[in-house]
Amino acid sequence: MLGLSGQYRRNGGQALVDLGELSEGIAKVPLNMTVASTRAYRLEFVSKNNGQLRMADSNWSVPYQLMIGEKTLSLGSTANYTSSNTDPTRESLPMRFVIGSVAGKRAGLYSDLITVSIAPR
Repeated sequence: MLGLSGQYRRNGGQALVDLGELSEGIAKVPLNMTVASTRAYRLEFVSKNNGQLRMADSNWSVPYQLMIGEKTLSLGSTANYTSSNTDPTRESLPMRFVIGSVAGKRAGLYSDLITVSIAPR
């Protein structure tokens, strides 16, 4: 089972996270992903824009990475987080967005869609 807590809102079945004004470094958005599992698990993260926050109807983009716990995930392709626990567990993992360079980028609304799935390890 997957859950999310912290600074986000729901729109249908999606969690919307507002990263605020983008600046290089870790976005100051408090989020935690909660995982409940009866055994070791693997989380899979797929970014629609391959790790780029994109401005709609343009070629403007800002690179970013995702941190789950202390592990930094590159979203240029499918990214995985594997639990170290083999026993039944309920974990709360800090989830952070690491924003790349915004120098020379056009102001506006940038977005991406991340799909998260869980499977036994």
